[in-house]
Amino acid sequence: MGGRLAGYLGRSSFYESVLGIDRARQREHLREFARGSELFRSLANRLAQAYSGDPARMGAGLKGASLAERLLTGWGPSLANQEIYLLVRSARPHVVVETGVASGLSSTIILEALRRNGSGRLYSIDLPSRSAGGYLNSDGRRERVFLPKELAPGWLVPEELRPSWELQLGRSDELLPGLLARLGEVGLFFHDSEHSMETMRFEFEAAWPHLCAGGFLYADDVTWNSAFSTFATGVALEAVGGLTPGRRGLLRRRVRA
Repeated sequence: MGGRLAGYLGRSSFYESVLGIDRARQREHLREFARGSELFRSLANRLAQAYSGDPARMGAGLKGASLAERLLTGWGPSLANQEIYLLVRSARPHVVVETGVASGLSSTIILEALRRNGSGRLYSIDLPSRSAGGYLNSDGRRERVFLPKELAPGWLVPEELRPSWELQLGRSDELLPGLLARLGEVGLFFHDSEHSMETMRFEFEAAWPHLCAGGFLYADDVTWNSAFSTFATGVALEAVGGLTPGRRGLLRRRVRA
């Protein structure tokens, strides 16, 4: 654990410059996550029970006991779990909007970080895929995330965190504009729905005007196409950020003097 954490923090200059927090605070937040609270132990057990021994049910990249074991120590299949936790704990957003929920692992991590912050609410949009083979997105690329029919979107989110969560089911191009208009300002927007050029571009362009000064746009799988890099170039005078150590896209809206 110590070596992995040290290696991770060795790449922390990106977070220091974009999030505006020093490495000592980064280390504090990451160790907090990695220690494994009762919540994360509960998640690990539920994941193991739901997915272990059944390779046809690998929705949302969850691999049963193997991932459960890593989740206990905070080391998931990539830096993504630590990164979203670090972002929410450091940025302390009051309003978070997320597209793409699946089993609700990222949703739970966000909600737990908000709980530790002492305030904040998560608004999520999801259109679950039920086919075990995933589906072809509008770019013709296969998205392998799926939910077994007996599991509801966000099934993993514990009851005690749900009072701070609102979930809408449907397409983001239909639901996101109305949600953003209702919320007004957003502290963090997280894209993790269909990773097609069309959908990513739409969501970035819809969310950006609603980000508060100093707010964040965060996106998964930005190396699949040029949507994020093109958008980042277009808002270069308004933003700081880029590709994170976790291979996600992160932009912070500049605070104008």
